[in-house]
Amino acid sequence: MRAYGPTESLSSQFLSMTAFAPDLLEDREGFAARLQALLERARVELDAAWIAVAESSSPDGALALRWRAGVGHDDIEVDRDRIACWSAPGRTSPPWAIALAVEPAIDARPDAALAFHCERAPEPELLSSLCVALTRGLSANREAQLARLALAAMRASADPIEISDRHARLAWVNDAWRRIYGYRDDEAVGRTVAELLRDPETPRHDPAFYQFSMQVITTGHDWLGMLVSRAKGGQQVYAETAVAPFDAGAQGFLGNIAIRRNLAHRIEREEALARAHQEFRAVLAALPDAVVVLRSRRIYFANAAFLRVVDQPEAAVIGRPPAAFVHPDDHHLLLPDAVPPTRMRMVRRDGTTRLLDVSTAGSVSFEGAPAMIVIGRDLTEVRVAEEQLSRAERLWALGSLAAGVAHEINNPLSYVILNLELLADELRGGPLQEPVTESLEGAHRILRIADELRGFSRGDRGEGDVVEIERAVTAAINITQNLIRHRATLIRELTPGLHARIPEGPLVQALVNLLTNAAHALPEQRRDHRITVRSRVGEHDDIELEVQDTGTGITPELLSRMFDPFFTTKPAGKGSGLGLAITRRIVEQVGGRIEVSTEVGAGTCVRLRLPASEEAEHVASGTPPQPLGPGQHLRLLVIDDDVGVARALGRLLRQHQVDFEHDPARARDRLLAGEQFDAVLCDVMMPGLDGPSLYEAVVAAEPALARRIIFMTGGAFTDEAATFLARVGPVLMKPFVRAEVHARIEAIVRAAAAP
Repeated sequence: MRAYGPTESLSSQFLSMTAFAPDLLEDREGFAARLQALLERARVELDAAWIAVAESSSPDGALALRWRAGVGHDDIEVDRDRIACWSAPGRTSPPWAIALAVEPAIDARPDAALAFHCERAPEPELLSSLCVALTRGLSANREAQLARLALAAMRASADPIEISDRHARLAWVNDAWRRIYGYRDDEAVGRTVAELLRDPETPRHDPAFYQFSMQVITTGHDWLGMLVSRAKGGQQVYAETAVAPFDAGAQGFLGNIAIRRNLAHRIEREEALARAHQEFRAVLAALPDAVVVLRSRRIYFANAAFLRVVDQPEAAVIGRPPAAFVHPDDHHLLLPDAVPPTRMRMVRRDGTTRLLDVSTAGSVSFEGAPAMIVIGRDLTEVRVAEEQLSRAERLWALGSLAAGVAHEINNPLSYVILNLELLADELRGGPLQEPVTESLEGAHRILRIADELRGFSRGDRGEGDVVEIERAVTAAINITQNLIRHRATLIRELTPGLHARIPEGPLVQALVNLLTNAAHALPEQRRDHRITVRSRVGEHDDIELEVQDTGTGITPELLSRMFDPFFTTKPAGKGSGLGLAITRRIVEQVGGRIEVSTEVGAGTCVRLRLPASEEAEHVASGTPPQPLGPGQHLRLLVIDDDVGVARALGRLLRQHQVDFEHDPARARDRLLAGEQFDAVLCDVMMPGLDGPSLYEAVVAAEPALARRIIFMTGGAFTDEAATFLARVGPVLMKPFVRAEVHARIEAIVRAAAAP
């Protein structure tokens, strides 16, 4: 055992041996050698069989021997429970153990222990000195270990990390810093951050900003901000930078540590998200359906289609609740947090309404915040078209019925009129002439009604787009006369011979709508009111057609809405609000326009301006048909399944030789057999073999017969029959006009005789 000098105690010797050098961070082997030497000396001085130091070295905190001196220590097992047992108060037998609290501590429990085996208890002073020396040494080693871990973590960090002195000169940078900014250690260390990375093209990084930032840092305060730096290669680097003072007095260093979080990926994601938001907004903006985005139950976004629906600028819509644009009667359809799929009316700036089929896409994220997307499909035009189609179907059905009725009336009416005309000729001047003449007038009245029915039945099926105004007005009046007669006196001021370019059926429908509205504007059971229908040539050579009433007139508020679909002042269930909208569409489809003049308390006048037709001029300039001369005798064939029509024609054409055939198949066979006739009068609609089929059969065998056949009809054409008759020439309409029958036969005979 070594002898110590008088001033050198064992305790001081232990302590002096633990004066670890400041380079322990890089001197792991030197520390282990000095600690092992200390333990060996302590074993000798304590006269111990063995002595060891255990430290926590596993995740579960178990103690393991690290440094040992002496013999027999291979069998030593040290754990926390044994430490507590060995260190129990009053223990007098070896081995002994002392728990050591080493800083930095791994956990709250002792994480190191001094274990030894002595035959006698050691002196407290000596043991205390040894424990102090061990604790200091282990703490220094622990700090060195943690420092190495921290350094490794800083080097492996994905974020750029830099350490600079108090003059902002770089002292150390990690791998991520070198990779992102492109500088080597020899290029970076010793130079200032501003010198290397400041971007002169970024206005934010002006000298004043840099000076302010450095002032904050040098006064010992943390600094956090977003910096745009310029890397060595010239590319911009966006980084969120945190700078904190860094004081390592033991190592003689004072400066700052900065961690830069590269925002490139975040900026890319944010830009991609912003682009996605913009694209989503652009998609919503381009949709043909009305779209609004609600935030906190107010409109945050509205596309162009919605702005068109409500006829409002964007500034007048954004920020307002959707109820501001919904008809008050439909507010109950708006639930607090949703809009269920339903139909509701939207109110436009001028007070008119549009019908929308509204649904919601539910709660979504729109531009980074919760929102609800509401989509509305404008059904106004669809409903108008549906109503117009429904009316057209009803009119078509009525027209088909009217055509059938007219056809059935015209056949018997043909021979009634012809026979009455013959009787009138025979009884001229006699006592029975007057009753026969009255009967003939009644038959002609029936003829006019049947003619109107036939005209109404045509609708717009393609029988020409030119209509005689007086004829259309008469048809509309006949349809509405029962409604009008109880409310007003009907006055006609019609200019004869006016024709307009518009299908007859739609015009009759438009006039029926106007006459019905005029009648509804008047009180019932008062005949002092008037409804006037007038027609004339307008200033611009168009046709003006007016329906005027002496009702209460229309207020300016209602006048602006009277052509709005679904707007009506009639009681619920009495009107759809589509009549005037359909009327305007009918007129505008042919290039016309509709005008309204009104005076409250005096009445209303609705004026249709229609494109004129020159058909009236052609009719006026045509040569009236002339009957055959008295000395001409022809052989004629009449083909008609109605015996009365055939006999009446026979009496009309009694100066000629007339053969009758009521069976079209037998008539076809006679013509194919070569029988010669100057003219053939053939009905169009016949059972079995109709007129067009008979024509095709005989003309195929004898083409010259095509110039001798005259077709007769009482109406009720099919589309195929109408196309056929337009190809083969004009027809004789039933009931017959005697002069036209003679003229048509004469024309056929002369044309056939021409070279």
